[in-house]
Formats: sequence, structure tokens, C-alpha cells
Amino acid sequence: MGYIRNGVRAVIETLVNYRRRSLVVVGLGVVALLCLVACDADTPTEQQEESDVGEEIRDEADAETSESDAKTGNASTDLDEDADETYDINTDITPSGGGGDAGQDDDAGQDDDAGQDGDAGQDSGESDADTEEDIEPEADPVDLSDSGEAQLSIVVGENADPEITVAALELADYLGQISGATFEVQSGDGDGGIVVGSPEDFDALPMDDVAFSDGTFEREHYVLRSTDEGLYILGATPLAVRFAVWDVLYRLGHRQFFPTDTWEVIPEEENLSIAVDTREEPDYYNRQGPRGAMRMDMRPWAEEGWENWQLRNRTTATFSLATGHAYDTVIAENQDAFDNNAEYWGLVDGSRTSNAQPNVAHEDVQQIFVDWALGRFSSNPTRDSVPIDPRDGNRWSESPESLAIGGPSEQAVHLANLVAEAVVDEYGEDKYIGMYGYSHHSPPPSIDAHPNVIVSLATGFIRGGYTFEEMIDGWSERTNMIGIREYYGLWVWHFSLPGTGARAGNTEYLKKTIPHFYNRDARFMNAESNDTWGAYGLGYYLAARMMWDVGEADRMDELIDDFLEKSFGPAKDPMGDFYALIDGAATDPYAPARPQPLNDDMVGRMYRYLDDARDLAGDDDAIRARIDDLILYTHYVELYRHYDSIDGPERQEAFDDLVSFAWRMRGTMMAESVEMTRSINRQVTADSNLSWGDGYSVNRPADHHREDEDKPFSEQEIQDILQDGIANHELLDFDLEPWEDSQDLVPANLPADHAGTTDGGINRGSIHAIMYTDDGTLPAFTISAGHIYDDRGPVRWALRDTDGEVVDSGDVAPDEQERHVELNVDTPGQYGFTITNASQGYKWDYDSRGAMMTLLAGGEYELARNYYSRLYFYVPQGTENIFLAGTLLAGRHDFFDSDGNAVDHDDIEVVQGYTRVPVTEGQDGEVWSVQLRTFRSQFMLLNVPGYVALSPDELLLPQEVVSELE
Repeated sequence: MGYIRNGVRAVIETLVNYRRRSLVVVGLGVVALLCLVACDADTPTEQQEESDVGEEIRDEADAETSESDAKTGNASTDLDEDADETYDINTDITPSGGGGDAGQDDDAGQDDDAGQDGDAGQDSGESDADTEEDIEPEADPVDLSDSGEAQLSIVVGENADPEITVAALELADYLGQISGATFEVQSGDGDGGIVVGSPEDFDALPMDDVAFSDGTFEREHYVLRSTDEGLYILGATPLAVRFAVWDVLYRLGHRQFFPTDTWEVIPEEENLSIAVDTREEPDYYNRQGPRGAMRMDMRPWAEEGWENWQLRNRTTATFSLATGHAYDTVIAENQDAFDNNAEYWGLVDGSRTSNAQPNVAHEDVQQIFVDWALGRFSSNPTRDSVPIDPRDGNRWSESPESLAIGGPSEQAVHLANLVAEAVVDEYGEDKYIGMYGYSHHSPPPSIDAHPNVIVSLATGFIRGGYTFEEMIDGWSERTNMIGIREYYGLWVWHFSLPGTGARAGNTEYLKKTIPHFYNRDARFMNAESNDTWGAYGLGYYLAARMMWDVGEADRMDELIDDFLEKSFGPAKDPMGDFYALIDGAATDPYAPARPQPLNDDMVGRMYRYLDDARDLAGDDDAIRARIDDLILYTHYVELYRHYDSIDGPERQEAFDDLVSFAWRMRGTMMAESVEMTRSINRQVTADSNLSWGDGYSVNRPADHHREDEDKPFSEQEIQDILQDGIANHELLDFDLEPWEDSQDLVPANLPADHAGTTDGGINRGSIHAIMYTDDGTLPAFTISAGHIYDDRGPVRWALRDTDGEVVDSGDVAPDEQERHVELNVDTPGQYGFTITNASQGYKWDYDSRGAMMTLLAGGEYELARNYYSRLYFYVPQGTENIFLAGTLLAGRHDFFDSDGNAVDHDDIEVVQGYTRVPVTEGQDGEVWSVQLRTFRSQFMLLNVPGYVALSPDELLLPQEVVSELE
């Protein structure tokens, strides 16, 4: 019987940090490591090809950030309103972000290889959480160590797979670190001990009910069972065994919250015991959430930690679902054929053009794609899938032969089907084709997809006016398996900033969507992410737990409490406040219906919570190191906001400070540094005030004329950053009570003043209004849509009664043609009216016809960015100051009292996204107005009734307020 002792740490570290499928260990000797082989080229972490965010995202995000509103302290706010309007999962969360692809693929340059297996015909059912029990009362407890002495040896099969040997060594190492005991690893027949491996490795297992199938989507199943004979850790594959080992360690208190050593928690307990009897299998077959950071070749400091994190949190892939935009790669590898045959390109506006998608109706083009896919499987028969997804953003062919197939979705599915059929014929039923439902090909197709085509539905940039729920409905009828193409955090949109914006930073969004998508039969998750572990790390960790077992969503509070307790110990309370503050689900303390804004107050509170936590941590170096990581992250946020808030020559110094600091702190992985420099380079190109300077590069922002950026941060530097951050960020302290009313609206019976109009501009924001009629005649309105986009479906309007039931509704096609609608009802009274859109761009106007229409601009509603010349609102008696929240920046508005006198701009205070307008004596209890100079102004009234109208005689107010007027 051979023995492997736990005493040679270097060997274990070498084994533990290997890349999956890259290591072969020959034999079981006395700590013998005989050979390493090269990494499989298809392993996702080996893919070094750069990938770009999609053209559509780039264009729209750049267009948004070029607006001056990007410098309001929360630059992520406006970046993706397009996705907001098309996304609906019946939840109150409207996520931002969407569209594009920044994946990695050795084939397509942008492939998202990852995954898990699953049965292609599997019923979705409910969460596996109901069938899994972590610790059952009837499970036999087994002692692993007693008073620092090992009670059992670790046993592997004599001919165990080398990766299982690695798992055993990992277990021995960590059990030793936790208990102080020395655990031996020996080969045996499985009759007792801590038995690690597959059932086939052992001849004498004291159980006959543990078996695993060889199904494509069952490679990660494992069993944990404690018995009188010992602890059994058995898996379907070597990777499943490794997952099982880390599950055992998790149950014993080990945590790898974030990828760096700083965020690994190893408990200390001399007496280790476990009682467990469970069979584990993942709910999502593929769990790329977060997806591996792009360009690992440019971030060697992160690679080892990232791989460890994936393994220890069970997100490493056995099934590789390749879904990236592959058409460009196929074209590039057949460039001569496409250059010499114009008919290979799609016909757009009467011309064959290389800016279009390829002509998928052409038999030669079809054969090129089939040959390409077959070649990929031929060169690597072990791979599970290849991507056949269109180019990002290019238009589709309008030729008769193409249109005979159908629109973009039909053309994309048609080509994927042809490739899938050829692949299955050649290589069997366990090979798959991956593609997206995204952008032009996001609308559900009218044809069925081949059973081996897996479609990942993008949650943003949805065309055709579909909600995401409608996308799932339509595609599920046409496909055998679906996945989700998510967007958890991109620097180009979210800038590594906390708060609203990045979905990974919103724990409530993750809690709702991950189980919801699973219950809609999604089995693959691919969430574009970056290394912003400062703001999004907790979300990444929680997502990993929920994607393995969606039932964990019900334990969200417990998981967060566990994170705080194990990471921060005595500093748990202020750090709980810190994470609650930066959560995208946090709300504005002055306007609870809207998200917490990223302003000086928020950053100041972040610093103050960290200061309190550092004091409570005392001399615990591990806890203080985690807090220090977050101090550095908060300083990054401070530097970015400063850079983003200034123009002119001074911006260069702020730019240098930002990129230099981000690069210096790169090893913490708290903020994205590599993707930051790629994305921020566009700003350098566009701004004559900015340059990289000597020594910089886009890919490695090291300015050798500055302080050495590899120098560790000293204790004094950390203290200086912390104390300066507190001093430089004053907290808000407004003396205001948020307005609350009965919402029982009645006519205010005020005189008319028709200075307000809809102004004829092109609107993008939704409208929420209350209409009132005393004779059944409601306003008539004209509306035209499609002034910005013509492929995002119709603008929709709806009229609802006081019970919320739709009494009338309609669609306005995005063709820029004006429609006239007259609203009439049988019953006089109050009705709700909405106009919703997907940023198609619409114009509208209305004739009140004696009825009243009041827009909602407070409480749960912020007045959207639309064109209005003047809006009227009521200021109750006793009001000394009018408080508003939003983007009412200086120079964009004028306030008028009831006598028509404009309030002096010098008397209006705009502080951190809030506006305070003083009310002069005698002007309370009166109707005021605000004149908006740009549709970019959006706001909500905080301490006065949140109702505005284009004329005072159309103003509806709460009954109690009207009684005051009378």
C-alpha cells in the first residue's frame, strides 16, 4: 500500500494550481510528481485572443457618455436605457446593461466556453434544492480529527485518475490547516477512511446505491456520505470529485469569497466532525457568472486566484458551451473565397457588401460553415460544441433567396441547423452548436432549431419590441435547450463603480433572476463580467452559490451574514452597512423609490464605515487586509469620479492619477484595470486634453516617470487615503420630510395657464400620468414612433382604471407616421395612462378636450427625460424650501413662483444631485412652475406633492391638499 504524506507543501501547491485537463501525475509514490503535460488549447483560461465589446454597445455607450450628464457623479446611470425598456421578468427590478459580447474563444475570438452538462430532454421541474439535504439528522457523524490528531486517513483508488489524487492532496492539506493534524493520503479499496474518488476506483465500498451515469450533462454529480466506516466523497468525474472535496471543506467552514489569498477564510478547529448524506448536482449546467475576466495573458497576477475561485465555488466547466460571435472568424479563415465571390455576402439596400452578414442562403457559404465546424471537432474530438453565431451588429441580407428563409432570426437558426445536422451525423448526439438570441436575431424565429442547437438569450438590446419574457416564451417553443446571456458588469458601462448599474452589484436582482431563469427552463448562464470584486464580488459569490442550487436564493440573508461574519468578525456591523450601501438594491435615503445615487455623501459614508471597521478589527491582520482592499477600492471610486467630473487641461492630471492607481492596486482585483485602459483609450483619442504620456500603453498602463506602480501600499498610505477620503467627502444633512399623501386624487380646480407644451421634441422616456374626466371624454393625443430606431417594435400606450385593469390600449408602429387617438370611457372618474417604449424615439402631443392630465413626478415615479416647456406643481402651506432629486443642473431650468417671478439662480442650491429652491414669504400654498431647457432634465419632487401638469387647470392633487386650497 503506497503512501502520500502531506508534508511536502510545494508539491501540493503545484498540483492545486494546475489548469484543469492539463496535468498528468504518474503513479502514487512518496510525494512523487513525475510529469506535467501542456494545457488543452480549448481550456477557457488558455484562450488569449482579445475580444471586443460589441459594436452596438460601443456606439450607444459612447454616445451616452459623450453627453455632459456623464459628469453628474453617477456616470453609469444613462448608459443603457435601451435594455431597460425591453426587459421584463415580472419583478420590480429594471436592470441596466445589455447587448454585445466580450467573450473569449480560440475559434471565434469571442467565445464563451464554459459549462456543465445536462440531459437535452430533461424536464425543467423545480429546484433541486428540495431533494438535496446538506446535513440530515439521520446521517451518521464521523470524526475527522480530535485534539489536533487525524482520526482517519484519506483513501484513493490504486489506479485513481491524477486529478483525483490532486483532490485528495487538497483535502489533506486543508484539513491539516484547519485542524493542525497531519492527514495521510493512501491507496486502498474503499472499505473505510475518508474515501475520495469515483465508485469504480474501489472494490470494497460499504454501499451499493452510489452510481453515476455517463451522460453528457451529468459529469458534475457527486455524493457525500458519512457512515460508521468513514466519509465517502464520490463523484462522476475527477472534476466532480474536486467539487465534492471543496464542498466538504465549505461545510467545515472554509470560504474562498474572492479570488485573492486575502479573501480566503480558513477556520481553526482541532476537533473536526461531519454528518452528511447528500447527492449534489448543479441546477445550471453552465455557470459562467461571473465569466472569467478577459485577456488573462495581460493579468498574470489574477490567473491563479481566478482558477482557484472557480474550482472552490464550483463554477469550473466540464461541458464547454461555445456561443461567441463566430461568423467573422469563419470569414477570416476563408477570406479569399469571400473576397472573390460577391454573392457570398448579404444583399443590403440593393448591394452585396462585406459590411453585411454572409449570405446564409448560398450553398457554398453553408458548406464553408459546415466544414469549419467539422474541422474544429476533428482537431479536438473532446470538445463539446462550436459557436455558430452571427457577426455583432451587421445587417442581414434582403435578397429574395435570403428572405425566403426568413428574417435575421430565421437566417441565423437556418445556418446553425445545417451545421448541427452535419456535426451530429459525423460526431454523434453529444456534440452541440451554440448561438445567441441577440440584437437583430433576438426575436423568436418562426422555424424550429435543431435539437443540438443551444440558444443563449441576451437580456439586453432586444429588437422587435419584445420583452425578455416574450423572448423566452417564443424561443422555448422553437428550441430544445436555452441559456441566458447576461451582463453582470462591464467597465465600458459601469466603470467599476458601486451602486445602481451593474447587475452583479445588485443582490436583489441576482436573487430574483437566477431562480426565475431556471424556472423558465434556462440551463446555461453566461454573464459578462470583469474584475471589480470591490463592488461586485459579493454578488459574484452569491451568484455562484445560486447557480449551483437555486434554492440558495431563499438563504440570501444567511449567506450574506456568513460572508460578513467570516470576513470581518468584530467589524461585521459597519461592514454590513458598507455592503448594504454599495448594493445596487440600496435606495436613496431622501427618495426611497429611486436607487441610492453615487455622490459625495455615498463615498463619504463608505470611507466612514471602513474607518469604523478598521478600528474594530484591532490587530487581526487578515480582517484588516480585507478592509484595506476596500479602502483602496473606495479611493479608486473617488479618483474616477474626480476624473469624470472635470474638463480642460486639469483632466490630464486626474487621468494620470486614476490609471496609475488602478494599475498599482491591480493585484487586489478590487477594480478592473485591463478593460479600463482598453475602454478609456477611446476617451483619450477623443479628448485633446488627454494623452497617455511616455511609458504608458493601452494594454499596460505603467507610467515609468511616476512612482513605481508595483510598490505595495504602506500602512501610512492606507491611513492617509482613509482620513483624506473622510475629510474630502461631506455628508448630506437635509432638513426635509419626504412627501406622503393618500393618493386619492381629485381636480384642484385651478385657473388655466397654457404656457406648458410637449415641445415637439423626440422623446425616449416613458410617461406615467393620471387622467380625470367628469363626462367620459378623455384627452385625444397624436403620437408617432421610430424617430431614432425602427427595429425595436412599437411604442405602446395603455389606459387603466382605478383597479389597474386595462380599459384601452394600442401600439404605434415605429414608422414615423403620426397616429391620432381619442380616449373615451363609459364611466367618469380617474384613469391611469402610460406610454412605454424601447427608446425608439417618439413624438407626442394632446388635446385635453376638457379633461385633466397630471404627470407623476414623485413618490414611486421620476419624471422621465422628455420634452416639456413648462410644468406646474403645488407647494403646500408652510413649505420653506422645495427639494428635488435628479439631473436639474444649473442652467437647465428656471423656477417661477405663483406671481411668475423667476427664482434667482444664485439662490438655488444644487448639491450632490439634489436641488433646493427657497420659497419666499407668501409663496407657499401656491402653484409654482418649472421651465425645462433640455429634455435631459429629469427629476422627482421630494417634499411637495409629486404631481405636475402642463397647465394648472389640469392639475390633480390629493383630496386633503385640495381641501387646504378651499
